[in-house]
Amino acid sequence: MNTFNWLQLEQMGASAGLLLVALGTLMYVLHVLLPKPWLRLTATIIMGLAAVSLMASVAARSIQAEFFALSNMYEALLICTIGLLVAFVVIERWFSVPNLGWAVGFLALIMLFYGGSLPTDITPLQAALRSYWRAIHVPPLLLSYGFFTVAFFSSVGFLVVDTKQQGALSRAMLRESLLPADGIGAVGGTGGGEVSAYNADQSNSGGLLDRSFTGYGAVYDEVTYRAIAAGFPLLMIGVILGALWANEAWGNYWSWDPKESMSLVTLLGYGVYLHMRLNGEHSPRTLAWVSVIGFLLVLMTFVGVNMWGFGSLHSYGAIET
Repeated sequence: MNTFNWLQLEQMGASAGLLLVALGTLMYVLHVLLPKPWLRLTATIIMGLAAVSLMASVAARSIQAEFFALSNMYEALLICTIGLLVAFVVIERWFSVPNLGWAVGFLALIMLFYGGSLPTDITPLQAALRSYWRAIHVPPLLLSYGFFTVAFFSSVGFLVVDTKQQGALSRAMLRESLLPADGIGAVGGTGGGEVSAYNADQSNSGGLLDRSFTGYGAVYDEVTYRAIAAGFPLLMIGVILGALWANEAWGNYWSWDPKESMSLVTLLGYGVYLHMRLNGEHSPRTLAWVSVIGFLLVLMTFVGVNMWGFGSLHSYGAIET
C-alpha cells in the first residue's frame, strides 16, 4: 500500500474508534436507565472494538512515521485512550461494575475530542529516541495509566456510596435518639414504631453499613484493588525498561529526569496502597482516598510533565510560555 492508503487507514481507524466509543457510552447510559444484561454486554463489546480500531489507527500512523507514533500530545492521548479502554474491558469482564462504563466512556470521548483539536502532524524524533525500545517501553506505562484511571473511578464510586450510607445511618440514629422507646411512637402510632421496624430490618440484614459494603461498596473496593494490582506491575515494567533503554542510549540507568522521577513517585504511591490493602488494618474509605491521591500523581506524571515540560526528554505537546 502507498502512503496515502496508510493515511486513509489511520483516519478511518480514528473516526471509527470515536464513533464506537460514543455508541458504547450511549449504551452504558441506557443500561443505567434500563438495566438489561444484553445492553451492558453489547456496550462492552463495542468498547473493545473501539480499542481495536484505535490500535489500527496508531499502527497505520507508525508505519507512515517509520517509528512508534508517540511524539506529540495527539498521539499520547490516542494511545492513553486505548490503554483506558483495554483496562476497562478487562475489569468489566471480571466484575459487573455499576455506573463505571458511562464514566469511562465520557472520559475517553473527552480525550479523543481534545486530541483531535491538537496538531496531528507527525513530529520527527531525535536519533536517540528512534529505537525499538520505544515500542516496548511506552505501552506498559500507558496501559498502567488506564488501570489506574479505572481504579480512580471505582474509588470515587465507593466514596459516593459510602458517604450516602453514612448519611442514612446518621439520620436513622438521629430519629432514634429523638423518638426513644415507647413514648411518642406509641401515642401517634408512628415514630418509635418506625424506628423499631428500621432497627429490625437492619438487624436482619446485618446493618446498613454491612449491607452497603456487601453490595456496591464491596464491588467498588474490590475493583479498585484489582485495577491497581494490575497497573502496578505494568508501571514497574515500564520504568525498568526505560532504565535499560537509558543505559543503552546514554550510558546511565537513571538521570532524575522529571518524568522518570514522577513515575517513581507514582510507583511508590501505589505501592503504599497495595501495602495498606494487604495489611488489612485500614478502612476501605481510607484506601479509596489513597487511590485518588495516586491518580493525582498519574495526572502530574502524564499531563503535568507533558504539557509544561519541566525540561524533560519525555515531554511532548508542551505549552509554550
